[in-house]
Amino acid sequence: MADLALATSSARTVISSSLCSIVFCFWDIVITFDDEVENIWGQPSHSITKWLFLFTRYFALAVQILLVMKSSGVFRPLPLPERLCPYWLIFQSLAARALSSSVLLILMLRVYVLYDCTRAIRSGLLALFAVFIVPIVPIHVLLARRIQFTPTCTPAKTPPGVLFVQFFKQCSWSSRLSDVERLRGDGYRL
Repeated sequence: MADLALATSSARTVISSSLCSIVFCFWDIVITFDDEVENIWGQPSHSITKWLFLFTRYFALAVQILLVMKSSGVFRPLPLPERLCPYWLIFQSLAARALSSSVLLILMLRVYVLYDCTRAIRSGLLALFAVFIVPIVPIHVLLARRIQFTPTCTPAKTPPGVLFVQFFKQCSWSSRLSDVERLRGDGYRL
């Protein structure tokens, strides 16, 4: 019974934060739509920046809508059966990785242009991007099926679950920022 109460409380928190994210994304789209039409839609259809922008902008909104639908029980009653948890975790992880990859590509394109499109910069940036992308498949294949889940479909604190969460955290910008703050708190000058 306590597990069901925890799952319900967690679902409400996820729904509330996801709804706030949807409202913020939608508001951003509304107030900048005329700029998008003027600066993005007119680009050629083969422009990578056009597609990266559109993917980053609208895929984030679509993922947030799916998160609210899942958390609201639109697809199934809450909580999800444990057999579906690995698939939901993989979807969330790959969606986050796809969004962060598109933002990373946008930033890399900016650096590439900033350095006059030199071959050395392109090679270095592509190598860094490969280091970012290559571990995705093995980590998902090796760990996703071994993870045990809590009633809220979050990874339990077992070795595979902890390893997956740590891998995911290390690949996110938020963990990098918290590492910087921790180092500052320890007296390091950055």
